[in-house]
Amino acid sequence: MKNIILPILLLFACVVWAQQTIRYDYDAAGNRISRTLIVEELRSAKFTGTIGDEIPQDELSETNGALQTVQVYPNPTTGVVFVDVALLPEDGKATLTVFDTGGKIVTNHSHVETNNRVDFTNTPNGIYMLRLTVEGKSRVWKVIKK
Repeated sequence: MKNIILPILLLFACVVWAQQTIRYDYDAAGNRISRTLIVEELRSAKFTGTIGDEIPQDELSETNGALQTVQVYPNPTTGVVFVDVALLPEDGKATLTVFDTGGKIVTNHSHVETNNRVDFTNTPNGIYMLRLTVEGKSRVWKVIKK
């Protein structure tokens, strides 16, 4: 029985592995900005998902420099995280939202400036998602609270 199951599992793993590709996207300076796992199903339908520390929610536009010039630090943190947005548009239509791993909104800042401060001191230790939305485009960072 074991002699039959092992080859079948290996064959299935090879079929699944052969239908996955990873696409990397880079900014103008050559820095990797996203890593996308593309899984092709047997029916030739494609599912595209993003993996990694930085998860773009929408397609990143080269003209939207605000999302490409963001610094989130220190990470991991014990209290306060700073979010610096170098190229914020003049109209200031930007939001900064923090979610826990369950998808619950921890904090939401509707007025985003070039230098922002997000306080994690009263939140339990764990992993949080920090989403910055500028002009309808979003980008998410994983923040670890120690």
